[in-house]
Amino acid sequence: MSQYVAIDETVHGQLKVNPPKDFTVAKEQNLIPVVVTEFANAATSYPIVLLYDKGLKRYRSVVLTSIFTGENLYYRPQQWEAIYIPKVILNYPFAIGLHPSENDKLTVHIDVKSELVNNNIGLPLFEMGAESQYFKNVQERLGNLYHAELLTGEFLVQLSQDKLITPMQINLAFTNGDKKKIVDMFTIDQQKLSELPSDKIAEYQQRGYLAPLYSLATSSLQLNRLRRLFNEKHDIGIEAMEVKSGDELDSGSVTPNAPSTNS
Repeated sequence: MSQYVAIDETVHGQLKVNPPKDFTVAKEQNLIPVVVTEFANAATSYPIVLLYDKGLKRYRSVVLTSIFTGENLYYRPQQWEAIYIPKVILNYPFAIGLHPSENDKLTVHIDVKSELVNNNIGLPLFEMGAESQYFKNVQERLGNLYHAELLTGEFLVQLSQDKLITPMQINLAFTNGDKKKIVDMFTIDQQKLSELPSDKIAEYQQRGYLAPLYSLATSSLQLNRLRRLFNEKHDIGIEAMEVKSGDELDSGSVTPNAPSTNS
């Protein structure tokens, strides 16, 4: 069980971190957050889907690493079945979060329950009463990622305002005869994308939105890779996969805030 706490030199002055040699932390994550600056690379290996957070009333972008929770088809012991690895995985055991006493300030957190964190072996966070170069590099990476998260939020708000986001579902037929429907996800409306007026395309290009928009739209092709990885791992494979969106959705499909599977 993870336990993230804000890093405080008076408490964590002796902490050291062993850089991860594998990606065990993500072995059961079927949804991994990605930011807009990652879309181009992520789309070469993963389907990128959008989820809607009802509490925050906003969309967020993730890569789909399995159709079932608790499974990551890209994870293998000592390797990862893709060239690109999401930054949130590479940054582990660090994350950015609110300062414990200053709610309007962000600070670096660390998972103190991680096996990578200890007081004896690894790279120190502090040296001779000052932040180590390693810790400074971590802070810079997390700062860049946080900035990219803000850009991602603005990007997805714009897509929503332009009505380019549409619900999607994945219909699956398995080799044992079972059928399942994956719902509660969103993607790009291909029809509306093809009808974008030239002035809107120019606006997107100027704001740096055009490339990630098309990366998001075309990443659904990676569902075929997901199907292959699933069939390599499971005795009961996926025999057929059908992706629907917008007006193609089955009658009665719902799209709340997190992916689910329906028989």
